[in-house]
Amino acid sequence: MQACLERLRAGGGRCTGPRVQVVRALVEHGGHASAGDLHRRIRDGGGSADQASVYRTLARLTELGITHAVPGLGGELHYGLGRRPHHHALCRKCGAIVDIPAQLVAAALAGAAALSGFALDALVMSGSCGSC
Repeated sequence: MQACLERLRAGGGRCTGPRVQVVRALVEHGGHASAGDLHRRIRDGGGSADQASVYRTLARLTELGITHAVPGLGGELHYGLGRRPHHHALCRKCGAIVDIPAQLVAAALAGAAALSGFALDALVMSGSCGSC
């Protein structure tokens, strides 16, 4: 959590109450969560950040590279902390999002980039998780 707040300060951001509450909720969640999920978590934990503040904070954290956004089922964005380079697998049935280490798909991504002419930097794969 401290590292996230330090990166926020380094990017010119202040560590306001709502921002700290959003970062804490993300860290405690430990995975990918929608803005609505984070707002509920903050509210249920006694926090005071309103939903608009959560959305603004997530936009700023994403802009600074502290978080990243992954489209979930129905297109709703889910946010995760940008720790190490990784890609994502999305379950089309339950909506679970799992990190896939970048080195596991590096060769395939490089091949797809060469074939398409795109400078590819993010990959979201979909399928069914082991629970479904």
